[in-house]
Amino acid sequence: MGVTEEAGKATGSFINALGGQPVLLVQSLIIAGVVFILYAQGSRSFTEREALLKSVFDSQQNVREILAKCIVPPSPRSDFDPLVDPPKPRRGELADPPKESSTENPT
Repeated sequence: MGVTEEAGKATGSFINALGGQPVLLVQSLIIAGVVFILYAQGSRSFTEREALLKSVFDSQQNVREILAKCIVPPSPRSDFDPLVDPPKPRRGELADPPKESSTENPT
């Protein structure tokens, strides 16, 4: 016997067993329908998600190719170490705050 014959016999015996209780038979059919609908929706959303991800990766590939052609000049302060070389004062700023001079009068 094939698989389809076995499935047919199992389904037939299931329907015969629930023949006396039609509410359970309808409930089982509704559950099977809901499972089928959820599977179909999941399959379709998976396909759509796959196409969306492919388009995003293609777009990122284009951006990477464009950025690879850009020339980035080296930073003039690439060897700057803030702990060793303190920042220089900007124009208009004082280098050091004025020190208070002691006005002691030696006598």
